[in-house]
Amino acid sequence: DTYINKSKEMMLDLSMWGTWRDQDYAPELYYSLDNMYLTYGVAIGYDILYDYLNDSERNIIQDAMVSKGLNPLYLFQTEQWDYFNDAPNYQIASTGALGYGVLSIYRENHPNESVWLNRTFESIQTILDSEGSDGGIHESYMYGAGFFSPYILELIGSLKNMGLSQ
Repeated sequence: DTYINKSKEMMLDLSMWGTWRDQDYAPELYYSLDNMYLTYGVAIGYDILYDYLNDSERNIIQDAMVSKGLNPLYLFQTEQWDYFNDAPNYQIASTGALGYGVLSIYRENHPNESVWLNRTFESIQTILDSEGSDGGIHESYMYGAGFFSPYILELIGSLKNMGLSQ
């Protein structure tokens, strides 16, 4: 119970933050790696602790996930990102976070879930078409092993397990 309560407390505290990104780093962007890691972490925690959260706690965390995680990630990918001229690691990281974020609240039937899922599928396809399905990211091995494998390949498996793959 100690770990459950501490985890809930941390997720609720994060949900109260004004933003999930470093405002000093490229303030014109909707997204930063901070946003990706927080969205990914809260999504995993939300899914694991779902049965231990009351309705009020779920709503607070869902609202934060949408406003501070999913919406900024989606806007970044659709309005600010040029995959072929920018570093692919941001696309990989933001796609993983977007995908895990929407999967974590999928049972809530959010009205934008299909938009976020479709963008996740499009982005995965762009990544695989440009980088190859072997994880050999051109930027470096670390990005292939560190971002591609855990975020994209595991996400594809999760999507398939939920019957959501394309």
